[in-house]
Amino acid sequence: MILPFHSFFTPKLTFFRATFVCLGLMILISGRAFSQNAEGLLEEARADVGILAGKKFAGRGYQNDGHILAASYIEDVFRLSGLKPLQNPEDTAHPYFQFFSFGVNKIDSASVKINGKLLKTGVDYIVSPVSGGHSANSKVKYVGNGLPFEYPGIGKNEAVVISEGLPAKVEKKEDQKEKYKSFAYDFNKISLASQVNAAAVILIKKKLTGGFSANPVELPVIEVLEERFPKPKKIKSIELDLTRGFTRIKSQNVIGLVEGKLHPDSFLVLSAHYDHLGKVGDAIFRGANDNASGTAMLLSLARFYAKPENQPDYSMVFIAFGGEEAGLVGSKHFVEQDPIIPLEKIRFLLNLDLMGNGDEGIVAVAGKEFEAEFNLLQQVNEALNAVPLVRARKNAPNSDHYWFVEKGVRGFFVYTLGGPPHYHDVYDTPEELKFSKYVEIRKLFIEFLSKL
Repeated sequence: MILPFHSFFTPKLTFFRATFVCLGLMILISGRAFSQNAEGLLEEARADVGILAGKKFAGRGYQNDGHILAASYIEDVFRLSGLKPLQNPEDTAHPYFQFFSFGVNKIDSASVKINGKLLKTGVDYIVSPVSGGHSANSKVKYVGNGLPFEYPGIGKNEAVVISEGLPAKVEKKEDQKEKYKSFAYDFNKISLASQVNAAAVILIKKKLTGGFSANPVELPVIEVLEERFPKPKKIKSIELDLTRGFTRIKSQNVIGLVEGKLHPDSFLVLSAHYDHLGKVGDAIFRGANDNASGTAMLLSLARFYAKPENQPDYSMVFIAFGGEEAGLVGSKHFVEQDPIIPLEKIRFLLNLDLMGNGDEGIVAVAGKEFEAEFNLLQQVNEALNAVPLVRARKNAPNSDHYWFVEKGVRGFFVYTLGGPPHYHDVYDTPEELKFSKYVEIRKLFIEFLSKL
């Protein structure tokens, strides 16, 4: 059940919040000492990531109020650091929150058995973001890559097993590849299976990558890791029990202000999304790199600029966006429904994601659109020797910068390269993060922003 916001202070959540306020205060106080040296900054980052990607936050999704707990922790850091609320200054409970709502296919529990063997959620399989609910105890039929000509007759109460991609014989012929290219995408394979009345769909995958969808189908759909999957022809039966529901979620962005000393009505915006994929059963998608690490960098910069000796010339707005994993929902709401500050007053936006590594450099999405700022970022990096490479990409809808850039705001989405490959899976944990260039990248951002 999703709690209405006026019900946030249940005894359970009040206890959690009090705990996180204390933790936030300890990190904040320590941060004043941390800021004096690199190791201290790394300790601060690890502490923030450890909390945000911890078990209590349940993957910062929509089960167990994870997204509310994470947003409340960020709000407490903003408050304790001295940032001013912009959205609801009169709201004594959540003055830093900007509320919005959206629909999502919310999967709460899952049980899968193949040939009578119980599979482990997140390790052996995940539930597809588009999956329907229901229970199924089905015979199984392998249909290759799920193209129309591969389907035999589907019997009553039969599930289909489908390999990813296109068949080799189709890939080798350009005319065939063009004809069937739409079936390289899972959704089209699932749609065809639904049309032929399959009881369920099992997609064989080389990697399990979770996500959200607002467009569920009726039949159950799971994705099973290829290396954990029996040979398709040896599968005799599959038992599925999935609980899901299309749900209207009420969530929040968290917004704080550091007022500029010379130009208070002109803004630099720093942002990062704090939400992730939540949990299904016992499987928690902790999202340490994506994007507890970017949120930790945002909090670190907020603490830095909030100190009187570091007060910037231009006002700085710090935004922790919710709903990014559900389709950039929180940032779209900010830009299109409730910008709070005039978009034309934003001098530049710096959106941070995947800040946990950096051995191989960083990428600035929209760097190709804004060459002057990208050249400046490169020059600052060369002067500091912060990272081995600063690369530019064209603007793309892959994080929360996108709606701003589409409306004419100049800005980058920056993410790091290198490190462990875990992404949208249960292995993206705090222990996997190296923070190999975290301090250097933080300094790079501070110098870059000062020259803007």
